[in-house]
This record gives sequence, C-alpha cells and structure tokens, in this order.
Amino acid sequence: MWTEYRLRGVRRSIAKAMVKSKYTAPHVTTMDEADVTDLWALRSKEKAKAEKRGIKLTILLFIIKAAIAGLVEHPYLNATLDDENEEVHLKKYYNIGVAVDTPEGLMVPVVKKRKGQIDLSIG
Repeated sequence: MWTEYRLRGVRRSIAKAMVKSKYTAPHVTTMDEADVTDLWALRSKEKAKAEKRGIKLTILLFIIKAAIAGLVEHPYLNATLDDENEEVHLKKYYNIGVAVDTPEGLMVPVVKKRKGQIDLSIG
C-alpha cells in the first residue's frame, strides 16, 4: 500500500535530475579510512577565526576542497560524454553536491563554482 502525491516544485526538479543522472552519469561508491587527527586539530585552531568572519568551519569544507583538488588533478573524473557527437567534455568548473537530511526529506544542495572562485581557506 502507498500514498500518492503530485510532484511539484523542488521535489519535481529533484526527481527529474535523478532520473537523468541514472542514465547519464557513472555511479560509483568507494569507502576509505583516513587518520584526520591533524585535520581536526587544524579545524579546532581555525574555528574561532572563521566564526568571526561568519563561517561555520566544519570538516565537510575540507573534504569538499580536497575533492576539488582531486578533480583538478584528474580532469577526466569531472567530464561528461556527448554520446551523440562522440566527444568528451572536460569541465572547467566544479559542482559539488552534499546530501542533507531535512524535515522535508533528503535534499542535495549543489555548490556551483567556477575554477579559481572557490576559496575555503581561512586567511
């Protein structure tokens, strides 16, 4: 048994994007372990400085920055295939989505930044 409801607004957009992704993007899952003791210490040291600038400094910001560094080093991981024209498009921008649990259900906000415009540093 189920309950039906009409897809509208954000939920409708998410559903369309998920269906498109299923058929156009590679789906990969990997699990790794890392010692983040030094990273946690750096975050703790810089946290107060970040808060003065209105930034909530979380480990996630460092992970996003590391992911972008990996994509810069391995550009084919940030590419799309144009099957019709038999071309690979190496993107010069990075869209990072992070799943967030909300009262309305799982949402995936996407941070869209062009190369050189994302700065997560605490200067």
